[in-house]
Amino acid sequence: MKPSLSSLIVIVAFLATTWAEQVGSGGIAELVAKEVRRGVDDAFPALKKRQYGYGYGGAPTTMAVVPANTAAASPQAGGYGGGSSGGGSSDGDSDGDDDSYGGGYSSVAATQQRNFQIAHGTLMGLAFVVIFPLGGIVVRTLNSPSVAYVHGSIQAIGYAVVLAGLGVGVWLAQHDASFHVPHTVIGLVVVGLLAVQLALGILHHSMYLRTRRASVPTHLHIWLGRIVLLLGLINGGLGLQLADNTRSGCIAYGVVAGIVGVSYFVITATAKLVGSRSRRGPKVG
Repeated sequence: MKPSLSSLIVIVAFLATTWAEQVGSGGIAELVAKEVRRGVDDAFPALKKRQYGYGYGGAPTTMAVVPANTAAASPQAGGYGGGSSGGGSSDGDSDGDDDSYGGGYSSVAATQQRNFQIAHGTLMGLAFVVIFPLGGIVVRTLNSPSVAYVHGSIQAIGYAVVLAGLGVGVWLAQHDASFHVPHTVIGLVVVGLLAVQLALGILHHSMYLRTRRASVPTHLHIWLGRIVLLLGLINGGLGLQLADNTRSGCIAYGVVAGIVGVSYFVITATAKLVGSRSRRGPKVG
């Protein structure tokens, strides 16, 4: 029995509803962060007592934030990008604002935050380095009547992984006040484009079933998918830098992402070329 597209429809409905609600509430980042933090606290009650110094309304919790001016004196303190010094990274300006990505969290909070960073990076890396490229390659190379359903099922798994990674990511950004950094901004843009990409995919499939021909949504779906994949791979590198990953770790990710990206485009281009040549042969019927 062929799998249905109900999972894809559920995901696009969720994303569309979220974007529609934020039009009247002002701020997709704040909206998603509020809902994600509420969901995380409901799922893991123990975390609610160990938040980084503030709750939903800004009230202090059982874990206090170490002041930034004393964090550097403590070898156990560390910020989101500040390493062992706890000071984060600052632009050194004199306008009175604090541009560091992290303050002085306690060692327990820093460890908890690091675990969330690893979870976020793992989920997003799995989606953009493995699942989405695999789905794109399958739809170009698999010669089967069910190829569209296989492609849709693989990408649906990727969407689910991205939503999980998004939840962890906005939770981190909320506690770091890092919604303004390029990695977060690009990440939210990518998620929004994924919603458009999903809608285009469903529209293409429904039109193709009627006409058996490529349409405008077909070409938009193909090219937007390539753009989103490229942005996701690039944003992964920005995320590693933001998380103060090691140089060797950044290089390793760059090599793997580069190989995946090149392989994806080479395989899909070759498959398209071979398919074009086969269609030029004698027509049957």
